[in-house]
Amino acid sequence: MRWTQWVATKTHPWMNLDGMVYVGRGAAEARTKKRRPPAKIATRLRPHLVRWRALDMKRSVELRKAGVIEDGEEIRFIVHRMHDGQPLAEKIRSAWKASWRMPGLTKMSSATPTLFHTAATWLMQRGTDMWEAAGWLGMTVEQLEENYGHHHPDFQNEAARAFGGRR
Repeated sequence: MRWTQWVATKTHPWMNLDGMVYVGRGAAEARTKKRRPPAKIATRLRPHLVRWRALDMKRSVELRKAGVIEDGEEIRFIVHRMHDGQPLAEKIRSAWKASWRMPGLTKMSSATPTLFHTAATWLMQRGTDMWEAAGWLGMTVEQLEENYGHHHPDFQNEAARAFGGRR
């Protein structure tokens, strides 16, 4: 599993907080059908990522003092175990289940996970330009239109208006 990291790496996706870009693939990672392109980080998420990064750096100091991690090391993974800074789980399904057992996330309704299909649907519902949305999601415009186009507010508007008047 390729867990997203705070620091630039050639082997994992990472968050470039200087440029506010999610780098979806490490430079040395093999290309696959899953494109994982760089994507601008959502505006509302940016201050949270900066705050979480600062908290992880503070936690890194505590873990070094406790001898849990080596001198010069820091918490690299964005989603991690609190006691040692390592990834939450090996598999995404296990990590997802474990995340709901974390303090502060006791109810499913207390957090709304934005998964890939949800993000695609929301982008279409908000009328986002298809070229922009497809690039951000790492798919072709054709794939986006075929699978999520019906959520766009302009979906078949012209065709519906064509039958609205008298002939």
